[in-house]
This record gives sequence, C-alpha cells and structure tokens, in this order.
Amino acid sequence: MNNELDRGEAFNETLRVLSHDYSGHMHLIRFCIDELMQDQDQDNPFVKKLNQGLERFENDLNLLKQSTPYFLDEEIPLSKIVARAFGQARIYLKKHFADLTWTIENDSTVKGSQANDLCELLFSFAHLFSTLAKKEGRETFHITLEIKDELRKLIFIKSELNKYLRQELDSILNLGDENEKSLRRYIGIHNFLAKGKDYEILDGDNNLSVRFEL
Repeated sequence: MNNELDRGEAFNETLRVLSHDYSGHMHLIRFCIDELMQDQDQDNPFVKKLNQGLERFENDLNLLKQSTPYFLDEEIPLSKIVARAFGQARIYLKKHFADLTWTIENDSTVKGSQANDLCELLFSFAHLFSTLAKKEGRETFHITLEIKDELRKLIFIKSELNKYLRQELDSILNLGDENEKSLRRYIGIHNFLAKGKDYEILDGDNNLSVRFEL
C-alpha cells in the first residue's frame, strides 16, 4: 500500500470513529429532548428553535458522513465524487452563500488516482458558482454535470447563472483567504492549473457553463 492509500485509510478510520461517537451522542440528545418536550407547549418559540437547531445538526452530520470519506478504489463513479464535492460545499457555504442542487447526466467512472483532485476542483467551481449566485440575488441554484468523451474525460458543468467573462471568474478564483472561507476554493483550482491544465467557458450558451479535461 502506498503512502497516499495509507493516509486515506487512516483518514477514513478516523472519520468512522468520530461519526460513530457523534451519532451516539446525537441519538441520546434527541431522546432526551423528545422526552422533555412531551409536556411542553409545541408553539413555544424556544421549543421550536431547539427542534430546528437539532434537526439542522442532524442533517449536517449525515451530510458530513456521506461526503467526507477519502477515495481509495481504483475506479470511482462520478456521481460519488460529485456528491462528496458538492455535499461538502453545501456545509461549507451555509449562511453567506447560495445553496446548490445538482443532477448528473451520463454517469461514468474516474480513476481513483484522479478522484480526490477532481473532487477539490469541483468544490472550487461549486464555491465560485455559489458566490456568483449570491451576487445575482439567488438563494439557491442548480448545476448539471456531464462527462463527454470517455477517453479524454471532458467534464461539463452547466448552470442557470448569468454568463461571465473569464477575467471575472479568475478575479474571484485568484482570491484565497481563510477568513473569507475562500482558501480551499483557491487551492483546488490552482492545483489544477499548476499541472498545466485549464478550464474554458462554453460559447453559445446564455448561462454560465464551463468545461475542462482531466
């Protein structure tokens, strides 16, 4: 087993342990709250806030468990990579960014050696698109993702957002600030570009769509 697989196995083991412990704590808290609330006024605003907060915590924990494991298999379904990248983005971007939904056309597989880098790149684009969606006054937006040309692995990301010039996108992607929650976005795209690769904005579409090759 090589060093990357070792790190991945160690990371996944840690995640399993933490997820198991957190889930146990969550079930106990939920049981206690349900018992306490049996005699409470369900219209009490504090009771409602407590329930809403716990539900959000449960949803985030489930999303985190589904979207965090490190990819170790030789071939990874694109849908699994997208679920991890966009699932993490949904947790990451709460409150200050637009939320996203997505669909995948013609699901395919990607080599395991490329999966983790692709995940980070997709995260970067999800972050970018969410930033633009918020700028347009949107609370939510949708992404459609597709692989074309199985040999070259051309990946298309289509959105319902307005179209932007390349320099407008780069002006956002070139900013990486941990305090602004944009450092991971910056690292994901720049690690991709550092390998001599690039992305392009699709012509002929009225909405923002990009394409890149693995």
